[in-house]
Amino acid sequence: MSLRQAANSWARVTARALASPSAAAPSKYAAPVKQARGFAAGGHHDTHTSHGISVNKPSAWHLYGARAFGAVAWFWIFYRMREDGPALLGLRHHWEGHDDHGHDGKEH
Repeated sequence: MSLRQAANSWARVTARALASPSAAAPSKYAAPVKQARGFAAGGHHDTHTSHGISVNKPSAWHLYGARAFGAVAWFWIFYRMREDGPALLGLRHHWEGHDDHGHDGKEH
């Protein structure tokens, strides 16, 4: 049996199985149900579509959370610049310290 004959035979068997009355008969126990799929859309939101890519608008807690985390990051950057900025800019050597260790001028 050649490959073409095997493929035709398989196609005939599949077509007969799909066309059989037992497969097409409705069940007396289960009523047909129409499915409605949302594909994880989560409802109708405002979206912006550009070049085939749709982006949903962020919710309020995403906006406020991003603003809060951004503020913390910038405060940290400003704090580190206040502490280590002169060493970073070459105005002081990094081994000179911060002069706020509470040693009261005593040597170790």
